[in-house]
Amino acid sequence: MTASGDTAWAGNAWPWLAEDVIHVIPSAVDPSRGGVIRVDSSIGERHLAPPTGVDGAKHFAWTTIASVRGLLAAVSLARAAGRGSDTPYLATQSAALAAAFRAQFLDANGLVLGNLEEPAETALDAAAVEAACAGLIAPEGREFARLREACDARLVTPLGRGYKRSDDATPDDERESAFIDLRFARAFALAGQRDRAEALLDWITAQSALNHDLVAEFYDPKSAHDAGATPMAGYGAGAYVLALRSDFDQPAHPRVAEGER
Repeated sequence: MTASGDTAWAGNAWPWLAEDVIHVIPSAVDPSRGGVIRVDSSIGERHLAPPTGVDGAKHFAWTTIASVRGLLAAVSLARAAGRGSDTPYLATQSAALAAAFRAQFLDANGLVLGNLEEPAETALDAAAVEAACAGLIAPEGREFARLREACDARLVTPLGRGYKRSDDATPDDERESAFIDLRFARAFALAGQRDRAEALLDWITAQSALNHDLVAEFYDPKSAHDAGATPMAGYGAGAYVLALRSDFDQPAHPRVAEGER
């Protein structure tokens, strides 16, 4: 909508988006855990948790980060839809979730924890890099440096180019994730680390070019052959497009105009 200027679409879509998507987010807050989003499966199928069959639902950092982003985007969407009266509520909810994220998911040393259920030493989740992309931690600051250092030490695959998501040892967790690579590429770019950003983006581009320009979901950690779904839409090509769009990340906290109060 931002690129196309199609505000008519926003007006037509707002009723069902507001009811079925946007206003669902605040209802998913868990007050017993400081106001973060309740347990879910995050960006992967954590309820399945093979091979043990254990329920893998947790309070995941990525889910709360994504919810903050969704509410922030909804502020602009509401304005485009002519629903400025909804923006104070949406801005307040996004700010509350952002504060809850920092209170619950940052440990005493400033490391972003991937979830609230595991001990800090095993809760690392590279998907938490989204906090830097979303501006919930400063890409050039110590908190992103801590996350980057931890992921570099524990989640870089044996080939030494990209990242797996976590150390939970499920089959998907052991594979290199194109989505994680691409989100780290954006975080590195925001942090001013252009060499690292371009190295990851060039790596994904080269691998895709060898496969008819199809972006894969995963790469084998030892051979780098495509794994998982190929092509992958959202976590592949979609993430690739977002890695190239400098206007997508680090949304400013929305200001509510006087007439919208």
